[in-house]
This record gives sequence, structure tokens and C-alpha cells, in this order.
Amino acid sequence: MAPKILINVGGLEGVGSVYKQSSKGLREFSDLWLEHREVSVVWDLRLVQNNKISISALAFFLSIAHRVNHFTQKPQTILINWHSKTLGFLSDVGFFQVANYYELFDWPFEMGGFTEGQTNPNSKVMSFDELDLNRPDYSCEEAISTWKRVHREHYRQEIVNKCSSLFSNKDDISKSRNSVLILSRTCSELAVNSLLWGRASAFLGLQRSRKRITISASDIGIGIYSSLKGKGSNNVECDFDEDIKGVLLSSIINPNDFGLKRAIQTVVDFGGSISIASGKGEVFWAKPMWETFLAAYESKGVESAFSSLPGVVFKANMEQRDFGYIRHWKYSIRGTRITFSLPIGESETRR
Repeated sequence: MAPKILINVGGLEGVGSVYKQSSKGLREFSDLWLEHREVSVVWDLRLVQNNKISISALAFFLSIAHRVNHFTQKPQTILINWHSKTLGFLSDVGFFQVANYYELFDWPFEMGGFTEGQTNPNSKVMSFDELDLNRPDYSCEEAISTWKRVHREHYRQEIVNKCSSLFSNKDDISKSRNSVLILSRTCSELAVNSLLWGRASAFLGLQRSRKRITISASDIGIGIYSSLKGKGSNNVECDFDEDIKGVLLSSIINPNDFGLKRAIQTVVDFGGSISIASGKGEVFWAKPMWETFLAAYESKGVESAFSSLPGVVFKANMEQRDFGYIRHWKYSIRGTRITFSLPIGESETRR
């Protein structure tokens, strides 16, 4: 009989929480799979409550389950309580739609009869797949450009419209339409890059709550450092490990395209923060650390910018969150997780 691994993902209250709750079980799954053993995963969502769910965490969880499904080739058992508001929230944001599209889960009961329509209609979880499984020649710039253009043109309008719909005319950032467009187009570019360089489906989480707007992109692909290695963009000497090095480099390359640099600057200018994580490494950009890093980069170059950064932590306190921090997690989870968080005040009454 195939061994079962029970993974309790907690309350899906944040990307970091999902990482912490699931990484050990995923490592066990990977080790058993490498031994050519058939393994079953049971996901425990019984602690999930509708008023605490982060859609960024939900997107990350779906990307993990999708990766496990890639190996098992069968729906995974899921444990979840029947609670009208919680199931209604999951339905409103598209969780069941995405999960059923990929046939990820074996549900414990028939879904239905719960309260819907109580959630901000612009809060959604979305997924994007490759349109053509014939990958481009990675040594040919023209082939890569063509592949990206096809996917970008197919997905961009939907992603841009969904991202833009999160913002109200009352938000400070909405007074700068260019800023909203930068974030929306960056989100579109992240999805395409997940498909091309990450070699994995992209999962997006969009959420507007009473206090903030959150936009996230997750994939369980090859990770930032490996994708940069494929582009030949990682030749920098520094004391950070590969995962953190990759995240730092991804924050400043392609400044004239829809890379991360302009999006990070836009978010910190409006008092927000950005978490970029890959493998074991996470960089949490807040305005003080970003401005220190960027000033060093623009005046003395990338190696000086790396030297300007604080040391690695294993758990961040509030002071470090206000400044920005670099974190090293105990276990590694493949792929990339990027979350933009923008404060908006108390004007919204629905999640």
C-alpha cells in the first residue's frame, strides 16, 4: 500500500505560513519519490477560515498541489470542513474552478449549498498554462522573443484588466495610471516568465481587503537562479547563496522592460512592500533597504549593492520588516513566489 503523507497547511494566512507548514512534508514526498515509491498526499485544510485566507497563499498552495499532481497523476485527498462562509469565499475567488480544471483534489463531499457573493468580486486566484508544448530554442533570441510574444499577447489583456480592477479611484496609486499599468504589466510578464524560464504553470493571486491590495505570482518551476543561469545573467561575486543571489539579481535586471525593478520602485514609493522568494531564499523589499541597495547599485555597481545589504535572518521581527530583510528558510521549495503588497486604508468593507 502506498505511503500517505499528511500535510496540514494551516489557515492559508500567508505565503510564508504555507511554506513553513508544507515544506517538510514536500521534502518527504520528494525523497520517497526519488526512491521510486508510489506516494499519496493528503492535504489538511481544516484550519482554514474565510476571514483569514490570503489569496496569495491560496495561489501558492494550488501551485504546490499542481506540482504534486504532476508526479502522482491522480487527485489528492483533501480534508476540509463544511462551513458556508469559508466554502463560499473559496468559490467566489475561483479556488474550486482552478482546482477542478487540473483535477487536483478528491473532495470529501459534494461542493454546494454554501453562501456566495460575499467577497470583493475583483479578488481572484487564476492560473495560466503553456499554449504550445514545443518550447523555443533557448539559444535563439528570435525564437524566445516569438514564443514570449505569443503568450504575452494571449494572456496580457486578461491579467492587466484583472489587476487594474483591484484599484479604486480613491486609492493614491490610482492617481498615477502609469503606476497601476506598471504593476499590471509586470504581473503579466511574471506569468509568461514562469511558463518560459520557470517551465511551470503560473498561479496568480489578486486580493483587495480593507487594508491592502495584494498581487502575487507563484510557480513550482526551476527557480530564479537556474533561470538566470540559463540566460547567462548570474556572474556576480557575493557572499549570499545561489537562491538569494538569484532573487537580488532578478530585482534589477531588465530595467527598460517590464522587469521587477520598476514594479518594486512603484510599490515602495506608495508605502508598500515586495517579497520575492525562490528555493530557500527570500528578499523582502521595503523602502529603506531598497533605496540603500539601489543607490549603491547606481553609483558603484552590483557588487557594491550586494555589500550594502544586511545579513541573512531566519525569522524577521517588525523592525526588520519595516527596513527590509533577507531570509533563509530551513527547507527548500522549488520555484518562485513574488508578492506585492500595497496599503490602501480602511475604505473597503468587503474582502
